[in-house]
Order: sequence, then structure tokens, then C-alpha cells
Amino acid sequence: MPVYGYEALDARVQPARGTVTAESAPAARALLRRQGLRPTRIDEVRPKAAVARGRFGGRSAGAVAELWRNLQVLLDAGVPLAESLAVCRKQQRGALRPIIQQVEESIRRGSGLREALASHPLWFDRLALAIVGVGESAGSLPQALRELSDCESSRERTGSQLFTALIYPAILITVGTGVVIFLSTYVVPQLIEVLESAGRSLPWPTRLLQAVSGFLIHWGWLLAAGVVLALFTLGAALRNGATRRRLQRTLLKVPIFGDLYRKAWIARICMMLATLLKTDVRFVAAVRTVRDALPDSIFTDELDAVARGVEAGQDIAAPLEVSGLMPPLVIQLLSVGQQSGSLPDMLVQLRTGYEREVQVSQTRLLAILEPALIVGLALIIGLVVFATVLPILETTRVVQ
Repeated sequence: MPVYGYEALDARVQPARGTVTAESAPAARALLRRQGLRPTRIDEVRPKAAVARGRFGGRSAGAVAELWRNLQVLLDAGVPLAESLAVCRKQQRGALRPIIQQVEESIRRGSGLREALASHPLWFDRLALAIVGVGESAGSLPQALRELSDCESSRERTGSQLFTALIYPAILITVGTGVVIFLSTYVVPQLIEVLESAGRSLPWPTRLLQAVSGFLIHWGWLLAAGVVLALFTLGAALRNGATRRRLQRTLLKVPIFGDLYRKAWIARICMMLATLLKTDVRFVAAVRTVRDALPDSIFTDELDAVARGVEAGQDIAAPLEVSGLMPPLVIQLLSVGQQSGSLPDMLVQLRTGYEREVQVSQTRLLAILEPALIVGLALIIGLVVFATVLPILETTRVVQ
């Protein structure tokens, strides 16, 4: 049965919003009126409506991790799956709520959990579907959901840490750029006009600033259009697989950034592989599931090579050594884990170690980046102030 997102007014003429299940939009309106609501807008909530650009909100890794965790606790307590989903739906307040409602409806109609989740690929990727499917088949769904919750929480935590770390540099760049543009386009022209009206010749730093100010005033729109065009071109290039791979290989060669980028990818791949292997997914199937769940990149080519090599009877280290993307330590530990039958444990150790290294590298990088940005912005603003004050000082010297 379709799920409709609505906006309405209650009996006290206060705005209300939420979701309702009904056979059609008119039926949904009638249901809302029986509940004492006066609907002002009703939209059927389809999978595409739940993306980040949707009206009712976007995907939240934290919300998905909470869903897995709550569902696992309820199933462990012996609550049936449909009732567990109903409880999880009531617990949610964001864009995931109508999705859970649709999954619950599918379960009540006799679908399996994996089948119901597969109808919402924008929320549940192939990794989640594979783990849930294995859990259903083996009768260990709570354990599978526990592993999935840990995996989703780790991904959400990593993304949150990176976002938080970039807030301060982003504020510095935005404020500094705004101050420079304001000085160059508003303050500087007025001061220079006053100085020129006094008949004094301007020193070369002031003339240079005058030229920059004139360019920003008359051609600033062209500069902004060029930045937008460059971003659009970069986005189009990244959508092309071959171009994206070339850019990624170039990024891996950049000092500091390349090492951080490589370690972040290795930690993510190890986390996903370990999660799948812990739920008894076969190694080749796990590698291909991770490959499909990751964005297309040079590392997906690496995973493809690993899957083909293992299927051909090779050791896991052979295809990894060919590409040179993985450090020798990773290759050796994976090979030892394969031979000893402790590959999931090795992957967990690698993931933990590389996540720690990524966090340390991020902290060090930001420790360098933040003062560098402050010094750079201070120099730029200082040069603007110096070029503005210099002719005033020279005029004062002449008068004395």
C-alpha cells in the first residue's frame, strides 16, 4: 500500500506533517480529515523522494545504523519482524520513517526482509542486502544486523569526524575571502578616489591594488562564472570512469594527501569485507559485494582482480602485488590471514589500525592547515591594508 507524506493544519490551525498509508491520495486525504487534520499538501513517498534533494529529507547513515541496532535488539527479545519494524518506525522522526513503513507493509504481505529492503536502493546498498540475506538464510538475522549496525556506525562516525574537522577551515576561507572582496570592492575604491583627488601619485602597491579592485568590480562576474564552469567541468570529468581513475592515481602521488586517501580507502574496504566474512559470506562473493557497494574507482578494479585471481586458484597476495595500490604490510597480513583461516580477524586489525592512522593524519594535517590559512589570510589582508595606508603615510610625510 502506498505511503503518502503530508502537510496539514490541525484543529488549532497549527501546522503538522508526517506520513500516512492509504490506497490512494483521495483516501489519504479522507483518512487525515477523520483524524481532525486539514491537509494542505499530499505527496506519495517513492524511493527517489527520499534522497538528499527530496522534500521530506535525505539519507542519514546515523538513522540507518539506529534502525539496524533497534531491530537487532527487538528481534533478540523475540519480537516478530513486522512488529519490530512498527516499533522502529515509531522511533524514527526523519525521512527514514516512510521507508520503514513501506518495508513493514512488504513484510506483512509475505516478503522477506532482504526483498523488502531491495525496493529502496537509495537507502540500503548491496552490502546491507547481502548481509541481511545471509542472516535470513542462516537463521542468524540479529547477529547479521549487529554487524551491519557496527559497519554503518563506523562509516557515519568517519564521515562526521571529517565534516567536523573541515568546518573551521571552511569558515576561515569563507570569512577571509569575504573580507578581502569587501575591502577591494568597497573600501579601497573610495580611499583611492580621495587620494587621486588630492593630486598625489600613487605608489606601485596601491596601483596594483587599484587594478585588482577594478578587475573585481567590473569583471568579478566573469571570475565567478569561471569558478562555476571549472567546478562543473570537474564534476563532469569525475562522472567519467577513465578520467576519475586518472585523477585518483594522480591524487595518490600527492604528498600527505595521497597517503591519507589510500589509508582511508583501505580502512573502508577492510571494514566492509570483515563485516561480510563475519556473517559467513564466501570470500569471492564478499569481494564482489564490496566492489558493487563502493563508488567506481581504481580500488574497484583492484577488488575485481582479487576476485578473479582467487577464483583461478591464486593466493590473495598475487593480484594485490601487481597493482601496487596496497602497501606490502596489508598484502602480507591478508595472505597470512587467508592461509591460517583467520582472514576476518586480520581485516578487523587492519581496519582498526588504518582508521587510527587516518584520524592521526587528519589531526596533523589540520594542525598544519589551520595556522597556514590564518597566516595566509593575514598576509593578504595585511597587503591590502598596507597598499591602502602607504599613500596616506607618504602624504603626511610631505606635509610635515
